[in-house]
Amino acid sequence: MTPKCPGEACHSPMAYLAKAIDSVLAKVDDQAKISAELEAALDAKIRKQKEDREAKEREDREIAEKIAEFERAHPDEHKRLEEIERLTHGSLLKSPNAKVVIAAQRWCHQ
Repeated sequence: MTPKCPGEACHSPMAYLAKAIDSVLAKVDDQAKISAELEAALDAKIRKQKEDREAKEREDREIAEKIAEFERAHPDEHKRLEEIERLTHGSLLKSPNAKVVIAAQRWCHQ
């Protein structure tokens, strides 16, 4: 039995292939477009993650620099703790690390 061409009868396998090749190529093109879109989306996601990671690293470095500057300006630990309390007075911060970060940032912006 000879396969049917899309929309009409075919009398030979070569005739069937000649008629069917357009639909096959269209499906291949569709799949290629989908693959390209997926690859572009993945590239965009990877690029965004890299940018976010770099921004976080930059922010962490800036905070570390402010803390180091604050500690150099207040070498005496007792006075440094007093300054931290003064700069964070009234805040709801409980974590000592958070207080140091906030105090250092506020001190640098005075």
